Amino acid sequence: MQEKPAKAVSFIRYCFLIVVLAAFPAVVYIATVWYRDLGHDYLFMWLPSNYLYMATPHWLTVLVGIVFSIRRVKIILTLTVLDVVLIIFQAGIFAFVTPRESGLAWVLYIPVWMIALVAVYIHSLAMARRASA
Repeated sequence: MQEKPAKAVSFIRYCFLIVVLAAFPAVVYIATVWYRDLGHDYLFMWLPSNYLYMATPHWLTVLVGIVFSIRRVKIILTLTVLDVVLIIFQAGIFAFVTPRESGLAWVLYIPVWMIALVAVYIHSLAMARRASA
């Protein structure tokens, strides 16, 4: 009898962690707007579309995880990797791209997150082979 409440709490914590990790792109975007001092109007005008663009790999991961019943640990790992990739990508844009051209640089985000997803998938396959050997 005691296992069911523990599983429910575990599921609630898992869902909370998914929401936090998937909301992280919004935090990155808000921090970018604040850092560039673009104002509240700019933030509210572009937040929905930029969040959807930045969080596409996150929600794709969650969707694939639900459809194919992927283990929770792998989904959390993938979302964490995507958040780190997003931070590194944004830092690279700050460091190497002028503010005027930063919008164009985001075109490269799509292949970058695809490479990150492939890398996580290859890592998962390697760990599965290691465990079965």
